[in-house]
Amino acid sequence: MELRESAEASAKRLQRMLDERSRKFLRGIEMIGTGLQSTFRSLCKHGDCQLEYSAQPTILFTEGVSIVAKPPRAEWSRFEQLSGGQQALVAVALNLALHEADSSPFCLFDEIDAALDTERVQALAKHVRTRVSSQTLFVSHRKELIEASGRLIGTYSLDGGAQAVSMSFA
Repeated sequence: MELRESAEASAKRLQRMLDERSRKFLRGIEMIGTGLQSTFRSLCKHGDCQLEYSAQPTILFTEGVSIVAKPPRAEWSRFEQLSGGQQALVAVALNLALHEADSSPFCLFDEIDAALDTERVQALAKHVRTRVSSQTLFVSHRKELIEASGRLIGTYSLDGGAQAVSMSFA
């Protein structure tokens, strides 16, 4: 009898933990989804993006989360159906939304702007400048990001070694 009660108590405790995991996970997904939509809209006027998922834990944890986006002058499409540039834009928006949901002291992006057009790079530079939660570092060759930066750090080779130069912008 005592063993059965212990097993039932353990099963109840496990169910409470699973329910709590589901609630926390859903809260996190909702926060990231809101951030994704907001960030995508700031990078892509007249566009939209959202996460699709089930609120039922059994379905959510088996089917996962997917992304749908509506670029300007286009229909809603699943992430896999978007062009490379559109996928890059969604990926940038998702990454920024993840950082806003669980902020870190800095973000490092390596040439994320390569697949973006000039208008989107300008929107990215403007969006990042408004973020105060963390410092953002870009490796980029695009003048739009360079001109929008607060500090430029460059490296070059000289006499077989690497040299660095840093310039602050007002």
